[in-house]
Parts: sequence; C-alpha cells; structure tokens
Amino acid sequence: MSLSLDERILVPGIGAVLFAAMSWGAMSTVGGSTTRMRTVALCASFCMTGFGYSVFWQDKLAAATGWTQTWMALVALIALLSVLLCRALLKRVAKSSERSAES
Repeated sequence: MSLSLDERILVPGIGAVLFAAMSWGAMSTVGGSTTRMRTVALCASFCMTGFGYSVFWQDKLAAATGWTQTWMALVALIALLSVLLCRALLKRVAKSSERSAES
C-alpha cells in the first residue's frame, strides 16, 4: 500500500500540530508555562515532527539510499539535534536571565 503525497505531507503535520497543542495546553493548565518549559516543548515538537515525517517517508528514504533503516537513522539524528538545540537554547536563556539579574 502506497501513501499519497497528501497523506505524506498532511498527516505528520497534523499529528505534530496536535502534539504541540496538547503539550502547550497541558503545560499552561498546570501552570508550568516558564521559559524553560516552553523551550523544552519547542524542541520536543521539533523532534516529533521529524519523527512523523521520517516514518511516513520511510519507503522513499529507503529507495533513495538503498538502506531500509534510513528512517531510523534519521530519527536518531533528529532526536540528537533536538537535544543539542534544547541545550543551546537553555544556555542562552540562563545567560540572559543572569544578565537581567545583574542589572
């Protein structure tokens, strides 16, 4: 069964939007809408978006590279990049809050 182009583009996008909305909504509901948590939610949303698109395009990725587990390697790379991005953004937030505290 082959997926149509619409399914490959829309379904992971809708899933990512739902994940982000539920994450941000839950975070706001429990009162955890801090800069740190917003940064983590942003990076988690990036990771989930990459995961969704990798899964839906796995047959095309395998055909392009000749390796059936290309999508798994891509998901691992996206997860690693998400963690590195989150760490970098959190360091930036910490530095800006230190500067604000000093002023």
